[in-house]
Amino acid sequence: MYYKDHYKLKFEFPEGVYSTDTFDIRELNDRLFDCNIFHSTLDSKEAKIQILYERTDHFYSLFPALFENGVEILKYLKVSHDDAQLKPDFSQCNILRIEDDHGYWENGKQNITIVFDKCYLHSTSSKINKRSFFILSENSNWIHDEIFKINFFEPEDPDSLSYEDKFKNKFLFGDFEVEIGINFKRYYDEEPNIWSIKRSTSIFFRDYNNFTSEHISSLEEHVKILTLLFSFYQGQEVEFTYGDVSFESGHLSIYRTTYLKPEVDKSKTVYYIKETPLVDYLERTNYAFISENYAEIQNIVSQFIYSNSLIGHSRFMILYNCIELIRNFYISFAQKYNSDFVVSDEYEFIHGNDKTNKLIKEKIKEIAEIVKQEQKCLFISEAKNKVTFIRKKRITDQFLEFFKYVKVDPNSYDLDFELLIGIRNKLYHGNAINSSIDISTINLNLYKLAVDLIIKLTSLTS
Repeated sequence: MYYKDHYKLKFEFPEGVYSTDTFDIRELNDRLFDCNIFHSTLDSKEAKIQILYERTDHFYSLFPALFENGVEILKYLKVSHDDAQLKPDFSQCNILRIEDDHGYWENGKQNITIVFDKCYLHSTSSKINKRSFFILSENSNWIHDEIFKINFFEPEDPDSLSYEDKFKNKFLFGDFEVEIGINFKRYYDEEPNIWSIKRSTSIFFRDYNNFTSEHISSLEEHVKILTLLFSFYQGQEVEFTYGDVSFESGHLSIYRTTYLKPEVDKSKTVYYIKETPLVDYLERTNYAFISENYAEIQNIVSQFIYSNSLIGHSRFMILYNCIELIRNFYISFAQKYNSDFVVSDEYEFIHGNDKTNKLIKEKIKEIAEIVKQEQKCLFISEAKNKVTFIRKKRITDQFLEFFKYVKVDPNSYDLDFELLIGIRNKLYHGNAINSSIDISTINLNLYKLAVDLIIKLTSLTS
């Protein structure tokens, strides 16, 4: 469901942004243009601004040229509304693409459309209901299905909604008190002559009286991490599509472009994670730690989710990589926070580094005595390249040290890491694995292991 708001637009291009032999972009600064902003509060759709222009302005060629030259067009817009209380803000907006529709005219003018990732709409008017909330993408409806039981709802009667809690929906997360709720939107479809209802999951922030514009980035950061945890819990990416933050002196709307991800094959998800109610899991997580290490944790969760779209050997490689990413994160985590956790990839030797290397090289040269004469010189010349390999522990031992530290027993998942590493190496080098190996069962057990490791990871403290 799209909303279309009409505004007036003025450009404020500074000197040196863009010019040709016959044209300076600042020539547009003295003119006023009509524009429309399209957005959706419930659907995963594109947020965009449509600028109307005269045929002689040639925006259809000018704007793509600006975009290709790295000019941040929307940052030079000043948009006004008949209602002076409404002030769009594109200062933190990124352009996704530019479209020109030669076949569409409005009031005798052509249009150019700029699709953006996010913009803010400030309003100095106060709402009656001052709750601050963020609406999640359509594929998040499982969240309120899990928490609430809807008893009755009649679209013609907005007061007919009746539902009850199955599980807790209020909790403390990071710096805020959060509530998971249901957002309903009624609309009338004239063709079949019926009322319809659109429902979505919303995240409510309850202590709105303390909010100021300085809280916006913090609120968005909390929502970003919550949606990451929702995505992991479900095994499918969830985003927020719209935000509405209330202040004492007004409110702020956040429009976003989101693309609904395809539904995952539920048969590939691990059902037993749902044995822990969603909010109980969220309360165990560490917001501050995840925020500080968001890029690394987001990458791990993305790999985990991506594995749902794969089968067989491809899925195995992604899940194996996911376990490796988690192990490597713990190693870097230990170095960053001076933890006692150490994954040693080398044996400990009684001599110093140089003497150890020298002794290993000498032993390798002794082995050269059993190498065929025509290859002996080559073998000796490559002795230095074999030193590192001899000093290294098996990858299996490195994994086992990691599992011991995080208190996870791979045997309880029926996983033999000696076998897994062998499978990984064969697949990595393009070799076939034994047909008797049940890769589907291995994948399921690897997936379960990844679930438990990510649960531990998102609950870590620094």
